Amino acid sequence: YGDHRDLHVRSRRQRQMCIRDRNKRATLHFLMGNFNESIQDINKTLSLEPRHFGALDGLGQIQFKLNNFYESMQTYEKLLTIVPHSSSAKKMLKLMNAQFI
Repeated sequence: YGDHRDLHVRSRRQRQMCIRDRNKRATLHFLMGNFNESIQDINKTLSLEPRHFGALDGLGQIQFKLNNFYESMQTYEKLLTIVPHSSSAKKMLKLMNAQFI
């Protein structure tokens, strides 16, 4: 019983590390302007943890920078369902609503 539990705990830790590392790499790609690579890492992060608010925020920023405003708005709206008090999501939605609607 103990071996299975230890294996489960180790597996969960490795998964969490993978998510964290993947999102860190996505952030580095974003800062270097490598948006396609960043999106790939964000998508992998979100496939492992769909409610990862940092990944969603980064995706919304990239979509905005690439002038994909509709997609960016959808991403920020999704982020608000996870973190209703997200000031960055509210700020970006307010900005896009003011400019594009």
